[in-house]
Amino acid sequence: VVPGAPAAPSGPAATPGAPAWGQPAGAQSFAGSGTPAPAPMSPRAKKVLVRSLIAGGAVVVVVIAGAVTTSVLRSNVWGPAPTVRSYVDAIARGDAAAAERLSEVPTDASMLDSTVLKSAADRPKDVRVGRVTTNGDSALATVTYTQGGKNRSGQVTLRRTGTTFLVKDEWRVTRPLADTVSVTASDALEGAPVTVGGKKVGEISDGAFRSLAYPGTYDVRVGGSKYFTGGTKTVSVGGATSSYVDFQPKATKQLTIDAEAYVTDLIESCAAKTDVDALSGCPWYGPYDADGPVEYQVKTMPKLTVDVSGSGTISVESTEDGVIGYDYTSFFGDSGHAEDDFDVYEYLEVQDGTLVSAY
Repeated sequence: VVPGAPAAPSGPAATPGAPAWGQPAGAQSFAGSGTPAPAPMSPRAKKVLVRSLIAGGAVVVVVIAGAVTTSVLRSNVWGPAPTVRSYVDAIARGDAAAAERLSEVPTDASMLDSTVLKSAADRPKDVRVGRVTTNGDSALATVTYTQGGKNRSGQVTLRRTGTTFLVKDEWRVTRPLADTVSVTASDALEGAPVTVGGKKVGEISDGAFRSLAYPGTYDVRVGGSKYFTGGTKTVSVGGATSSYVDFQPKATKQLTIDAEAYVTDLIESCAAKTDVDALSGCPWYGPYDADGPVEYQVKTMPKLTVDVSGSGTISVESTEDGVIGYDYTSFFGDSGHAEDDFDVYEYLEVQDGTLVSAY
């Protein structure tokens, strides 16, 4: 005890939880009571806190926006639709090589060629890619376009061939925007070359030729041989009409010349005969009352026309009759001269490149 200091009040010792000496009874104590109060936040500290909260919110916005942007890019930039658009645009400008780089070309597709496609009229215009449905690694796209001033539509299928950078998909067309052109021809044109736009795309085999072709109108030519040709016909792909055309053999100029020469030689060989009974296969017969040899003279050669049937049989017919004269002695011993008209109906065929009688 310090001398001279006042004595402490007597009483019971302080117990835990009891109000401190000098504190009114019933007053609530609080956590941190008895510790120094925190210093007020400086203006600099406040700015740092606000900037940190703003940055954190920006990161959240960037993550959400990045997810949305990636989805949009994957669908609209790296999805199947842009591939379809590039593919059909290549067809529209006649660039089959570019279309081939975007697709898987089947084996029966010799007409899917740039030379052939550039020769086509009425290629697609005003191309639009419509609904695109994706299922896993496969996609189906509807395409609309105009052709020859009319609205057309078609579908192509695609498959995903890979993905780079986790989002950039690569697609290829597996079913092209094409229809089958069917060409049929008679046996006389077997082996004849088939050309489109000046390029050989195949030949007639077993009476037919087939190939896929892009939308357009094509001039298809079937060649032939020395004596037959198929000629040229137009076929449309992608329109309302069927992409089918049939070829029948037509006589070449050489066939007309040789067939007429064949009949002329026949007439002259018949005129050289002197025995009426030896006239089998000749365009006339007689005189019926001849007794002995007959002397024939061709007064007028008939005018001839040459035609070819679908089977390749060649008919040579007279459009104007010929005139045959003959001198002979009759059964009654009379000598005389007579003349008769005669016509020609001769049928020929080609064997080993040579004209022969069909009978």
